[in-house]
Formats: sequence, C-alpha cells, structure tokens
Amino acid sequence: MPPIKRIQPVQKTLEQPPKIVNQSLSLVRPVQDYLKDDRYLSEIADAQVVEINGKPMLRLGTKIADEDGYEQAETFLLKPDFRHQSTSFYKLLEITGCMPDRGKALAVDSLIGQQVMLSLKTVTKNGNIYTNIDDVEPVPDEEGDVDVDVDVDVNVDVNVDDSED
Repeated sequence: MPPIKRIQPVQKTLEQPPKIVNQSLSLVRPVQDYLKDDRYLSEIADAQVVEINGKPMLRLGTKIADEDGYEQAETFLLKPDFRHQSTSFYKLLEITGCMPDRGKALAVDSLIGQQVMLSLKTVTKNGNIYTNIDDVEPVPDEEGDVDVDVDVDVNVDVNVDDSED
C-alpha cells in the first residue's frame, strides 16, 4: 500500500468577502448572449495576474458599451507578450501608458479605469463560444472620457448637400 500523503490545510486570508445583509441577490440574463464582432468603447474595471496551466496570464474585467448604449461586463485573458508589438497585450500596455521599463514588473492596478477601443471577435472552439480581443486602439478624442455607466441620448442633425458646384 502506498504511503498516505498528508495535505496541509489552506490558510485563510485575513480579508473576508463583505456580507450582504437585508438585500436580495438576483441573476439577470444579459440582453445578448455574446457581443458581435465589432469595435467597442471599453473601460477596464479590474486587472489581475492569474496563473492558468502554470503560466501567468493577465485577466481583464471590462465594461463594454455598444452604440445603442447597452453595457455588458466581459472578462478576457491575455497572454503576456512584451516582444511582439502586434499583440493585444503589447498594444494595451502601450496605449494606456502602462508598459513597464525593462526588468520592471507591470503595475497591474494602473490599468484599472483606463478606456480603450477593443475590437472583439467571436470564435467557436470545442463547441464553446468565446469572445476574444482582436485589436486594441486608443479612444478617439470625440469618444474619450465617456462614463460607460451613463445612458446618453444623442440627437445629431446632419445636413448633406448633394448638389454639385
């Protein structure tokens, strides 16, 4: 009989999640099952380095707003790649000004609150549907510093002169 391994109990952290008192929880089904392939104004709400299959990954929690004012929370995993300027990871750090100096660690918290334009692409793998970041761009000046939590009605009158001179 093989020897029995003793498992050490996991130490609890001092921080405990907040308790919800006298509030009811609800689960609301999103208006869309997934976002269509398009560009979206996005705000980074959370950023963490996590370990997936023994490799560090950057997990981004984002708030994404579409042209209809619908907002959806999405989480993405980005593979760290400091070498290739064409990767979404590299572009994200360059555009947000969060690229660390050589030999320095990424200040992950500096990503929180940053707004970027994310080009999203939906892919199907092993029967599952995933939304991936296809490209990262800076927010155009006319869209910058928009609070994606706020519903904004915009009425634009455009006069087009079709006459030729």
